[in-house]
Amino acid sequence: MNIKLNVRPINLACAIFIFDCAVMPVIKLMGLSIKISYGIAFISILLLLFNFIYKRKLTYGSSNSIFIWLMTYTLLLFFGELWSASVYGIAIRTGFFKIIIGVVLMIGSLYCGYASKAKIGAIAYWSFIANVVVNCTLALLGRSVPSFMARLYSVSLDTFIDGYYRNGGIIGNPNSSLLVTNMILLLVVVLYRYDKLRLSSIKLASLYLFSIAADIIVSSRGELLHTVFILAYLTFWIFKKNDSPTKLLKKSIPIVLIILLTVGLLWGVLAERFPNIQTSLDRMTSLDDVFDTSTEDANTASIARPFLKFDVFFGRFKYSPIWGTGIDGGGNISAFTKGTTGYHNDFFMILGATGIIGLILWIKIIKKAITKIGICMISPFIVTAISNTFIQSYFGTMLYFFIIGYVLCFKDKEAKEVCITRRSMSKTSNKL
Repeated sequence: MNIKLNVRPINLACAIFIFDCAVMPVIKLMGLSIKISYGIAFISILLLLFNFIYKRKLTYGSSNSIFIWLMTYTLLLFFGELWSASVYGIAIRTGFFKIIIGVVLMIGSLYCGYASKAKIGAIAYWSFIANVVVNCTLALLGRSVPSFMARLYSVSLDTFIDGYYRNGGIIGNPNSSLLVTNMILLLVVVLYRYDKLRLSSIKLASLYLFSIAADIIVSSRGELLHTVFILAYLTFWIFKKNDSPTKLLKKSIPIVLIILLTVGLLWGVLAERFPNIQTSLDRMTSLDDVFDTSTEDANTASIARPFLKFDVFFGRFKYSPIWGTGIDGGGNISAFTKGTTGYHNDFFMILGATGIIGLILWIKIIKKAITKIGICMISPFIVTAISNTFIQSYFGTMLYFFIIGYVLCFKDKEAKEVCITRRSMSKTSNKL
């Protein structure tokens, strides 16, 4: 008996891409950072170039403008870097190339999402579950994790912050690790919103439970706020999809009961077995630290964090506010001592590196994502981008632009089908 597997390579690549971004760590090989999803994104770039060179077509539909904006942003990065090197004497270092690679990965991820016709709902949901399980296991067990996990995620095993053990999760940094958790959660929620993924009450309850648990156990106040925003959007669509009182009760009551029972049964056991959970929760729910801007660490621990490096940023920004001054630091002017990647605020980094033009390009990208997909697409920019960094997170931005590409693809297809139907109906009415 012959069994034929009718699987498009791009669809298989998308499944691997999602799982790799969400769950797998970066592998260091001969000093290089290796990840399967990087390779898929770079191959997607080659396919994009092939379409442009041989088919005289950049891509398809409504994603064209985002490709153009990202490419223009890349050119601005090059121009700003070369401008500062020639005028202010900065030295071009690895920081610049890391940012360029990050933007290239965004472009490749966007095309990977747009080229895929696969049903990715299942892989997205289970990748989210796997991400939370791995993050929480690393955080709770530390060096007691199974040996294969210790070898695979060795960068995450020892992290002590604020006087207690705070594990860095999959990536080795709690904020970055939980950003990826929120991006894979965002993918699941967007698929649910557009009926590309059906979720039972148990699975919906798991989205609430697992995402909040990860934020508490791995410990990040900023990403907890990020999670709450995404879950609020999910809640809105649960209500919208179950608009009658009967349907809403049938859907919401099991979700609430599952959440209450799970928390009631497991919270006491886990908190007793792992005291750091309660320590983390106390830290994250303490509003005194958040609103107290008079302490020594207020710049990093309070609501003043987004303005942590404002003086440093503005000192450099004023030299070239229109097109920016690139990424790296150095040179013969004190304002250029350090680069533009350490501001803990992506908008300062964008303005510093690519000026007002670069910020306009990013505003256009964000606006289109919100307009075409939903207000949920602003989520990484309202907390993460202004307190840590979103743009410098390869995994996070790759998933974000994959979401944009994937949704724009099926929306363009649906719009095309509507146009064909209308034309067919018009021709039929004209004949009559």
